[in-house]
Amino acid sequence: MKTKKETKYLAFAQKGLQHMKEAIRDVDDKTIIDAFHEAWRKSMARIYGDAKRDRLNGDRRVEVERERIRNSILRSKTADSLAGWFLRFCADASRDGSLAMFQQNGERLRRFLFEPRNVERLQNLLLFALVSYAKSEKPALSASTETTTTRSA
Repeated sequence: MKTKKETKYLAFAQKGLQHMKEAIRDVDDKTIIDAFHEAWRKSMARIYGDAKRDRLNGDRRVEVERERIRNSILRSKTADSLAGWFLRFCADASRDGSLAMFQQNGERLRRFLFEPRNVERLQNLLLFALVSYAKSEKPALSASTETTTTRSA
């Protein structure tokens, strides 16, 4: 995850990353990942909406934002700076109201985020969440496209 090339490689391993995410049993880890995914989903919706309005390439804007996020996570070296970045990221994503994960698990998130011993773990979880995010519709579309292609061949 330290280079752009490594990040692109992980995009190809998406299915395996999804299985890894599903295998996580630690409640704190799952909560952080789910909160990041919720914020990222809302951020992407805003990016695509802005791109459509401005008639720009939404995919390119999402890729640029993903790289900016990766760099921000890697630059945050202290517990306070990383927790602050994550809270700003979630706040920016939730302009229309708080994230459901914060409403449901606010106390758990606060305890985890503000524990200085969790800085490396938090950084790893956020990087994992960034590369493991996948729209739930994406695999279904791919499967139906492959079926259609196979039938027509």
